[in-house]
Formats: sequence, structure tokens, C-alpha cells
Amino acid sequence: MEQLLHQKSDTHWFRRSGYGLFCHYLDHSRIKDFDVARFADNVVQTGAGHVFFTLGQNSGYFCAPNATYDRYMGYQAGERCAERDLPMELAGALMERGIRLLLYLPCGAPANDEKSRKAFDVDKPAGAFDWIASPTLRDRWAEIIEEWAQRYGDKVSGWWFDGWFENNGMTEDIAQAYAKAAKAGNPEAILAFNRNIEYGIRPSCVYEDYCAGERFGYFAYEIPTQPLVHGTQWHVLSFLGSFWGKPDIRYQNAYLANYVKQCMAGGGVVSFDIATSLTGEFAPEQMCQLYYIRKAVREASAFTTQTVLPT
Repeated sequence: MEQLLHQKSDTHWFRRSGYGLFCHYLDHSRIKDFDVARFADNVVQTGAGHVFFTLGQNSGYFCAPNATYDRYMGYQAGERCAERDLPMELAGALMERGIRLLLYLPCGAPANDEKSRKAFDVDKPAGAFDWIASPTLRDRWAEIIEEWAQRYGDKVSGWWFDGWFENNGMTEDIAQAYAKAAKAGNPEAILAFNRNIEYGIRPSCVYEDYCAGERFGYFAYEIPTQPLVHGTQWHVLSFLGSFWGKPDIRYQNAYLANYVKQCMAGGGVVSFDIATSLTGEFAPEQMCQLYYIRKAVREASAFTTQTVLPT
């Protein structure tokens, strides 16, 4: 594949966002019941400046149509890719409220769908959730990404690609192919490739515009003091609850608000994984915590710099 010099997209808007949400919406059995307007209104209440939303993960089900995926996998429209285009609706509703949408997608074919073997020429599992990558996977998955990217255009401001792991056979040429595909609809879309949860707050490859930043927690000791880490906008992502998608809380409100303020002062961006119901409602306890953070962070007069340790 021809090697292209990657020109990083502008991440100033992402930095100005300060903090946002990360929604793992994975059960598409009731996608028709998802209340987009209610979801968007709730996002406003949290004070979030951006939202990451999963197109799908390892099940082989996706919350948006994709004819390219259906063709390669041998499915009819609506069998695995929803007929309702949830990201398109979300993008419109969030844009009206001044909030940016970014999409989550794995780097590889669904491990839980056996049809992936033939469709993407993958045969060797890489753990429970991935296949070892192949040239066919690279080329066809890039086509699938490009269909979504072309459809959404500048309505989608970025992508977070999961599973860019060495043990999956992920290489720079795969990242390059996906970057080209994702920017086909919006050349200014910002991209991250998640190497793994222990990789730290640093870039994974040259094709990143911001760091994936997946962590097991929000740790004050590792907050950078400048916006760019090795030339890439830094970002941290973890879960509000006891794990991904859990509805409880594990930090005291004041600690988390102080953490966000410190990150923003250092030019960074924070994303909170929040439990999201089938209809798009947020966990009540987490909503209360985010409302506190909104008051503390967005309204400076309410903020206290008192250091409070996590519970």
C-alpha cells in the first residue's frame, strides 16, 4: 500500500470540549425504542461537550445500515445492521444542541459471528473477542468504514477504533487504510486507535489525531501538563461505575470534578463511560454525579479546589 504522510486534523474543538460521554450501546434488540431527543436533552444536562457512541462491538449487530457489511457477510438488510440509522439521528439532535458526535468501532470483524471467517479471510482467534488480521480484513473493513463515513460526512466529528492490538496482527498499514476510509466523508474527523487499556496516555500510531487514553481509572498522578503528548492531543477514558457500562459510581463528586478541572488546565480531554439503557436513558446516580461536575466545571463560581481522594 502506498505510504502517505498523515496530516493531523485540528483537535482544538475537542480540547475546548473539556469532557464528554462514552456510551456502549450494544443491545440492538430494541433500537426502535431509543429516544434520541430525550438522550440528547440528557447529554445537555451533564454538561458534556462531546459523545462517543458505539456502532457495534463483537456481536456482529450494528445500530446503523451498512450495505457493504451485509454484502460481504451474506446478510439481508436489517438482519445484522439496523434499518434505523441511529448515529444519523443522534448526530442531528446533538448538533442542534452544540454537541459533537464521535463513533466507536472495533478494528476487526465480529468474533462472535462465524461468518467473519470466510467474509474477511480470518481463521485464527486472538483471545475471546478478536481475529488475527488479514489483508482481506484490512481492505474490506476499510470499505465498511468508508460507507458509514461517506454517509455521515461532517455530522460525525471523529472515530475511536478499538482493538488495534499487536497480538491481533494490527499494523501501521491497517491503521492507514482505516484512517483514509474514516476521513473520506470528513477530512477533519479526528481519530484514535486503542492499543490496550494499559498503554497509557500516549499515541498508538502516526495516524492518530488524539490519544485513545483507555484507563482503569481517573488517576491524578498521571495528568500531563501540556495539550500534546508526543505531538498528539491527549485524552483519557474510563468508567464512572465499577466497570464498563455499570450504573453505579465509584468516585466522590468533588474528586472527579477536581480531576476534570486539572485535566482541562493541562490541555487534556476527559471522557466518561456512562451506563446507557436500551431506550437511551442514563443511570440516575451517574446523572447526579455528572450534574455536580457540570456545576463545578462549567460554572467556575461553584468550584472548589479541595482535594478529595476517590472512594
